[in-house]
Amino acid sequence: MKERLCASLLRLRRDIDSIDRRLAPLLARRLQLAARTAAHKRAPLDRARERAVLRGILRASGARGRAAQALAAVYREIFRASRGRTP
Repeated sequence: MKERLCASLLRLRRDIDSIDRRLAPLLARRLQLAARTAAHKRAPLDRARERAVLRGILRASGARGRAAQALAAVYREIFRASRGRTP
């Protein structure tokens, strides 16, 4: 039983690692594009755009409850990083 649990845990961790390896370059690319976008904007902050993007992300993800809250927090941090600000 313990071996099966360990094997299951290892499999889950491998899946998470695989997602992280795909996600990291995409996030880096997103930040690059956000920096390039900033060069074309007069105002550095567009809260309405951020809210619309976040709504679309949450809708597309299908996340609910705590998962939606966590995803929203991650994207708010991405927005802050895109503006070159820290919390």
